[in-house]
Amino acid sequence: MKWEKRLNQHDYDSQSIFLIFISFSGLLLLITMYFWSPTPQTSSYPYKILFSSLFIMICILGILAAIYPSACAGFLKFRNGVQEKSPDRDSIRFKGHHPDCGKFDHHTFKINGKEYCPGCLGLSTGAFIAMTGTIFYFVHGLTSGYGGIYFYLGVIMVLLALFLIIFIVIGKNLKFTLNMILVLGSFLIMMGISVKGNILLEIYFLILISFWIFTRIRVSQTSHEKVCQVCQEESDCIYE
Repeated sequence: MKWEKRLNQHDYDSQSIFLIFISFSGLLLLITMYFWSPTPQTSSYPYKILFSSLFIMICILGILAAIYPSACAGFLKFRNGVQEKSPDRDSIRFKGHHPDCGKFDHHTFKINGKEYCPGCLGLSTGAFIAMTGTIFYFVHGLTSGYGGIYFYLGVIMVLLALFLIIFIVIGKNLKFTLNMILVLGSFLIMMGISVKGNILLEIYFLILISFWIFTRIRVSQTSHEKVCQVCQEESDCIYE
């Protein structure tokens, strides 16, 4: 597709580079911390509940952001930039957080006549599954011998999803899948870490998730900005 080919070259600003670096180096540090963290002989159930509850809260916030993208889009740099640089703010309408100008058709798809962002829908779907899995984990628990399997499988999923989302131009269906994998991989990491019962490791992981989310959002913003940069319609030109 013409637009996707023109967006194949990534040119990230300093903020994006910083977030990308933290996301990948933070994942490497997480692996190191997990490897050297001993598994306790007894499980601290209250801390496990708190850790899992905080993870569920992150999932809920992600679902709300995906269901009501227009409500949070005002906080995004891209939307603010579009409205500030447009000669006529009222002439630009948004479908969620995508300008309704016809240049973002490859960033959305329709379900029952409604426009959806594949990335946000993938995140919300993954978050719902992760929440269900976390509750199931509460009820049935997890044998400590499987913690490492879940952790490293989750690491592979997160690493693959982040790499493809950040560095490769992907289609709508793959974008949906990768965003869902990103959340499900985080869920598997959460289960693996909870077996360790290391509070420092758990806090660090929850902070790292926020960087993964911010990185994913910033990369998406950069992709949207590039669409405007290569737009040939002078009257609708936003980014110069």
